[in-house]
Amino acid sequence: MDMAAFTERLFLNDCLLEAREAARYEGEFAIVSAFKSLASSAGRVLLNDEKVQEMFSQYVSFFDEERFEREIFGR
Repeated sequence: MDMAAFTERLFLNDCLLEAREAARYEGEFAIVSAFKSLASSAGRVLLNDEKVQEMFSQYVSFFDEERFEREIFGR
């Protein structure tokens, strides 16, 4: 839940304007790339722990995908 909340805060609060601009000019690929970079950086250390691996697999179920689509892509 904390990872989902951090990601939402990062994309939908702290960097919302930048995320919108990236989506507008570079499309969804820019956002997907940003997610990959974030996950890669954070995940390198965390994913070595079995408990973290199990919890991370549940991360997506806590993420507000509808809000993300609405706020960044205007859908």
